[in-house]
Amino acid sequence: MDSRVVVETTSSRTFTDFEYSAVFVPRTMLRELRHVFAGVDLRDGQTIAVLTCQKASVPLTNWGDEEAAEKDRLLERFLVWAKGLRSKLEEKGFWSDFTDPCTGLPYNGDSSGSIYPDVDGFERLLRYSVDGSMGCRIMSHPKWRFSSYPATFFTAAPPEELAASLALINGL
Repeated sequence: MDSRVVVETTSSRTFTDFEYSAVFVPRTMLRELRHVFAGVDLRDGQTIAVLTCQKASVPLTNWGDEEAAEKDRLLERFLVWAKGLRSKLEEKGFWSDFTDPCTGLPYNGDSSGSIYPDVDGFERLLRYSVDGSMGCRIMSHPKWRFSSYPATFFTAAPPEELAASLALINGL
């Protein structure tokens, strides 16, 4: 297992067609995240990204009513999941937040206006392929291809505390 990996790609039992992986954020990316999460003391070797991906019922490569409705549905599922994980970690005294996949801005904390692009995170941290030929960068999931919805959660919780909280909210 790669030393950056905290939790290998795992399928949730609570949420169908929902995967997550957790990795330590590399120093080069941490510099960027400090701008996204203004005022948070993010430390090298202690900040973890939990990358989530949900299977969409349609490819999310086009703009249309069906794609918009599917993105809204998947966003709502991610928010339920992320709020549940954040609640568990904050009960234990650990900082956590997540970015809104639509805007790239922190969902709970202050922002300097800098954004976190989920697709870039999947490309850099999990080595997923990205296609830019459709006018914007779109991630390709290894199994679900373009029928996938990425979103990212961040925490300063120790790996064992994060793993325990992930297991609880994902029915493992």
